[in-house]
Parts: sequence; structure tokens; C-alpha cells
Amino acid sequence: MGKVFIITHGEKYDGFDPEMTPKGFIQINSLLDHLPEDPPEVICGTGRRHLGVANALGLNVTCYNALVGRPESLERDGTVTLACGSIPREMYDKRGMKEALLTLLSSLQDNTILCAGRPVLNDLGDKGESAAVYTWENGVITKVAAYGDIGGGKSEV
Repeated sequence: MGKVFIITHGEKYDGFDPEMTPKGFIQINSLLDHLPEDPPEVICGTGRRHLGVANALGLNVTCYNALVGRPESLERDGTVTLACGSIPREMYDKRGMKEALLTLLSSLQDNTILCAGRPVLNDLGDKGESAAVYTWENGVITKVAAYGDIGGGKSEV
């Protein structure tokens, strides 16, 4: 177990499995200097915006994992857009996600990169921002950088 880098996607379109907007690609590309060179693994969520993160950074995805990010989309109006339509956010059941993520994170090599979204951080108990780089190490999430804002701050998991 080592330090894992989590990078959240940038600005995205609305709807099911949205891609990042051109601005989202610019946001993500600006964070490249905050990631390790030659990561042993690049794990990508299963949504288009997660793959967009890897593409914006020129990373070679080694595998895909739905725990890192899923195609559904949390919308600004408080709904979740699924393939079958929108539902109220409070009906979206994510029980067990934190435990599953902790198991995954504990199994990863040092300097692994996750191409993800804010819900991964939310599942771990951190609010998280879009277009940002975080590290997870020994149960602590640390914000490394966000688009247009180099910052710090820790959150215990």
C-alpha cells in the first residue's frame, strides 16, 4: 500500500455518461505537473468523462473499475441521471461503497493514478472538487492541487 493519486474530472456536460467539455480538458491538463511520472497503474472509471481525464493527461489506462467512477451523473438540480432516466439523489443507494473503495485503495501500488470523479471522494467522506488532484495515503485524503488553485487540506478517512 502506498500513496494513490486521485484526479477528478473537469467540467462536464449534463445527462447520462457525459463527456468533459473542452474547458474540462483544459482544467485537467493544467494539473499534469502534480502527478507522478510513470505510474505503475492507471485505473479509470467506466464513464466517458473518466476516460477523458486519462486522455487529457496522455495516460495509458491499465484497467477500468466502476468503484473509481460510473457513467451515471449527479446533476445540479439534485437528481442522478441513469441510463433509464433521472431519479432523486436520495433514492440513489451507495451502501458499501466506502468499504469497497478502502479495500481497493489498500491493494494499490505506490503512485497509482485513479481517473475519477468527486463521488469517489464523497464515498470516502470528503467533499472533493472537480478538476483536482488528491492523494490517499494511510487513510488520509490530501488535496494537492485544483484547477486555478494550488491548495492543501487533509481529511481523515
